[in-house]
Amino acid sequence: MTTYLLIETCSTWENQGVRDFLDIALGLAKHDTRVDLWLVQNGVIIACEGVEHRIRELVGMPGVNVWV
Repeated sequence: MTTYLLIETCSTWENQGVRDFLDIALGLAKHDTRVDLWLVQNGVIIACEGVEHRIRELVGMPGVNVWV
């Protein structure tokens, strides 16, 4: 099984491309690929409750680790 390490440093408020980035992570996870998503710097903001629904979906998927 292939593993991807994805790192995000921006919040959705400062860069709209973050949503597309999270969609890539979701797409990889839905195809039985291991995904490690590291949220650092301002990327930590998207892990806050209610900010980004894609994070909630990723956290519940098998093979996905979200590091904040």
